[in-house]
Amino acid sequence: MFYGNLLAALLVIQFYVCSHSYKNTIDIEDIVNFVNNNPQSTWKADTYGMKTTRVRDFVRQKLGINRNNMKNHLYQKKELTERQFSQNDESIPSNFSWLRTNRTICKMDRIGDQSNCASQTMFAIVGSFSDRLCLETNGSMATPLSVEYVLSCNTISEGCKGMWEGYIYKFLKTNGTVTGGYYDSDEGCQPYSIFPCGGFWDRIPCPSNYSYTPKCKERSCTNDWYDYRTENSTYKIKDWYYIYPYYNDYKGQKEIYNEGPVITNFQLFEDFLFYKSGNTRTCIYERSYPSKFLGYHDVKVVGYGIENGIKYWQAANSWGTSWGENGFFKIKRNECGFDNSFVAVTPTAT
Repeated sequence: MFYGNLLAALLVIQFYVCSHSYKNTIDIEDIVNFVNNNPQSTWKADTYGMKTTRVRDFVRQKLGINRNNMKNHLYQKKELTERQFSQNDESIPSNFSWLRTNRTICKMDRIGDQSNCASQTMFAIVGSFSDRLCLETNGSMATPLSVEYVLSCNTISEGCKGMWEGYIYKFLKTNGTVTGGYYDSDEGCQPYSIFPCGGFWDRIPCPSNYSYTPKCKERSCTNDWYDYRTENSTYKIKDWYYIYPYYNDYKGQKEIYNEGPVITNFQLFEDFLFYKSGNTRTCIYERSYPSKFLGYHDVKVVGYGIENGIKYWQAANSWGTSWGENGFFKIKRNECGFDNSFVAVTPTAT
């Protein structure tokens, strides 16, 4: 009797594990058709010319080895100080984007391509830092800051396998970073050197799941077109702090409008991979019900607004300009944990 019950229990466990195992592939056309044929959908999906793809490989390349562990993410948040707002603060516009404003000459429409390197967290943080530094200096420091330097020279990171947010903030406060644009941009001292590959587009397949992490060059410049061979100084942050827009989205809007782009971490579901700009409908992402959870993703938030009665945030992704709305996307507020907490940096130059 005992062995019979044990065998039955093992069969139940085996069935549960098999039925909940991680899928190797996604039926892209099914997802795209489900989204586009749903009259309640607030966004448009696209196959990006592909019929199927290996989800596990994509997730490893884009999100890294620590994609499912939120304990460290939450722990890092506890170290920060919350930004306080007065109850009588001045009003702000209901729609605003740093992509469409005459308030600054700073160029905030750059979109990077992390390729097969889990550097999305660095793209989000360094991108926000770079934008805020430009705003702080009234446009005099308009050259973008280097993701490559942070990726390669932070000794406590795992490079292209991923890096916790807290380690990046601490590195930028202690060591800082040099200048450097995205791949093939010829901007700054150390541009991003990892060639765009793989993904859902008609381009060269990646040779491996992870790119080799570039070797740290300290302050030596790798851009032959740059005016200097070395940079005598690095750009650092004074500190970083968090904002909770989940219970009061005014806090997040005010921070973005007054201070500049912020960073967030949210839950990534498989349908998000196929988000595409829409021509005839609102294009604000909201998870489609059957879509499966893949991991966590970091992006830079550049704006907010209301469209057809739907409140949204606007953000920059790091998957190249072929994805989404030229690399950007809009997401419904309080969706996928997007506005659980924003993180902002205070820049300084040395």
